[in-house]
Amino acid sequence: MMRHQTPTPEDLCAIVIGHVDYSEHDRIVRLLSAEHGLISAMARGALRPKNKTFSHSLDIGNRIRISINRSKTPGALWKLKEASLEKACHRARQSLFKTALLTYCCEVISMLAQPENEEPKLFALLSKVIEQLNAAGEGFGDRYRIAVELKSLAFCGLTPTLRRCVACTEPLEDNYRFYKVEGGIFHNKCLPKRAQVLSPQRSELDDLLGVEISEAWRQAALLTLYSPLEQSIGINMPPGPKWLFSEMIEQYRQRQIRSKNFLLSLEKL
Repeated sequence: MMRHQTPTPEDLCAIVIGHVDYSEHDRIVRLLSAEHGLISAMARGALRPKNKTFSHSLDIGNRIRISINRSKTPGALWKLKEASLEKACHRARQSLFKTALLTYCCEVISMLAQPENEEPKLFALLSKVIEQLNAAGEGFGDRYRIAVELKSLAFCGLTPTLRRCVACTEPLEDNYRFYKVEGGIFHNKCLPKRAQVLSPQRSELDDLLGVEISEAWRQAALLTLYSPLEQSIGINMPPGPKWLFSEMIEQYRQRQIRSKNFLLSLEKL
């Protein structure tokens, strides 16, 4: 008779990007690791007041060292055995806006990361975001958020086409629009066939008719995409669409970024 072998836990570094309280004492945690990408894991007893196994480390934005058992079935919950805090987000959480931006960045990256696949670039990006938000200082405006969106798209193979027309591949001329569905710029003369036959009711067909962008905004987006993240701190974008790449992510994933509304509400204050 064969004995049942207890699986050996893996030791990893991970970032908490979300969680749901499953019961009075348990929590389902969403994690991002370089080795395994997006992981959903059950943390039994995490909400018990005197729990020492997780040491109150399972808050969004925390970088933690974990011991975890992989699920036997792809897509099923992993089992979180232990967790200890490597880097907390205490400073960022002292600012309501930074907390909202941190939550937004975690959700954006979680929407683009692949479950149970290597994601070293997205892990490094989110680590850098947390490090910068946790540092003292301000200047985390639209350009910084757009930088996170652009780099997240690029690292998962969805780099927006900003240098040439998607249709004809020629250098850009005057009169062009960005199409969220295709993730790139089209000359007006190269409009997708589906847009040419539609009624121009922009409020209903904005995703099909495209978004107008200026040359200054396009150049700023290109520079933001290919520059280090820290160079977007304290710098404003030219006038233009503030949430274009956020909407591109939503279009790709076919669902809204839930944390966006909270961030929008703070920007209006």
